Amino acid sequence: MSNVNNICEAIPTCDRGDMWSTDEQECIEDPDFVGSCDRNEQWSRRSRKCVCVDNYFLKPSNNRCTLIDCDDDQKWNAKCLKCRLITCPQFAEWVEEDCSCECTEDYFFHPRKKVCVPVYCPDGFKFNFKKIECVRKGSSRGRTTDDTISVDSNDSGDDEPETPTCNSNQFLDTNANECKAKKRCRSTQVYVKATNSCKTKKKCRRGKIFNAEENKCVCEKACGLGRTHNNFCRCSIRTADCPKTKRCGNWRFRWNGAEGKCKCEKSFNF
Repeated sequence: MSNVNNICEAIPTCDRGDMWSTDEQECIEDPDFVGSCDRNEQWSRRSRKCVCVDNYFLKPSNNRCTLIDCDDDQKWNAKCLKCRLITCPQFAEWVEEDCSCECTEDYFFHPRKKVCVPVYCPDGFKFNFKKIECVRKGSSRGRTTDDTISVDSNDSGDDEPETPTCNSNQFLDTNANECKAKKRCRSTQVYVKATNSCKTKKKCRRGKIFNAEENKCVCEKACGLGRTHNNFCRCSIRTADCPKTKRCGNWRFRWNGAEGKCKCEKSFNF
């Protein structure tokens, strides 16, 4: 009942975790409320919502509490929502903005060796991938220096091991720089080179084939220049750079918007 007009009024619906107070005539926090939470969640009286229990985090992709499972050389980074190395590799440091270990100044990341190498080495020196430092040419003794001349990132040096040649039943492990046996797949599976694993083939409709790397069905026939696929894998959609009509800069030329052409061509022989 309203104290002002002495009229009975409907009690408002309170938010989750609240209750109606007849004294305050408003919704207040219910001190005894415990919410019903999903697995790996618990009710937080302070936040007044379900939160993840210890050693779990809320994964944005599925909005579920997921176990924090870091390796021994890693620790959890709450800001980046990922496990990070406790100690970054040599010549690298943790950059919070990028959520990754980045090479320090005067070093760059060698994609094949997966290490930070110096941008420069002094005259008479080269970079040794085994020692991860500049060494004197023709000598096995290493020396780190700050003198600078350009080092070619494609120059492997005398101490860099040669890349082995693998047969059809092997794949190259770039980390170990050695050939390893490919995983044998069943007839209902396809081989994924990037992960050396097998994936079950998905049934694709006519005109499509299963792409194991992308894990989805893709159009079997590639489109020519100026066209892209529609939903039925027909090359019927024009790309922005290949309109049906277009004015050419010279009157002797005429626009050809056919698939695979998409260019101005001579309309007469002069």
